[in-house]
Amino acid sequence: MMRPLYDKILVEPIPNKSFTCDGIELTSSMNTDLPVFGKVVAVGNGLLSQGTLIPLTCKVDDVVIYPRAAGKIVYSDDKQLILIRETDVLGIE
Repeated sequence: MMRPLYDKILVEPIPNKSFTCDGIELTSSMNTDLPVFGKVVAVGNGLLSQGTLIPLTCKVDDVVIYPRAAGKIVYSDDKQLILIRETDVLGIE
């Protein structure tokens, strides 16, 4: 498994379905503005700031929400993962 450096985390996207209030399912092409959920599979050592290493808040197995456009797609062990900065995370579930 790939290990991210510094303030980066590896997230496995969780496929989610979006519905309108009337119960109509929106396809992935219709909900490009919505953030997505993912499970953290690896975290970096921490953020290096003025010579001090600050530990990350996210931990392995946390479920996080992040913007759809955040990060870069990488492949590890035949899985599609997203490599993002912890500062891009909007929240932890």
